[in-house]
Amino acid sequence: MRRLWRVHWVRPRQHGGGAHALSPRLEDVHPQAKALLREVRHSASELQTLTQTDAQAYASVSRAMKMAKETEEEKQARTEQLQKAMKWATEVPMQVARGAEKVAQRPWRLRIR
Repeated sequence: MRRLWRVHWVRPRQHGGGAHALSPRLEDVHPQAKALLREVRHSASELQTLTQTDAQAYASVSRAMKMAKETEEEKQARTEQLQKAMKWATEVPMQVARGAEKVAQRPWRLRIR
């Protein structure tokens, strides 16, 4: 007899627990699930790190915009700092896009027999 595993949505327990539960745990039953979950967690961690980096890059642009621009030296320093910050601020979203593309290209299927 073939048994199908389903994800059941349940209310979180008072003392922890997730928003959903696998019954039984898919990673214990299916050999590919453990590797797949590891990849998903790794990708999520990378994207979370990039999100934090993006916020830092935006803050650097904001700081550069607020720099003094009274004298020629201050204008030049501000321009240089702003160029560096803008370059960094445009590189981070590209890294996010590459990471998202990598996740989207992954065949996220489990072959259940």
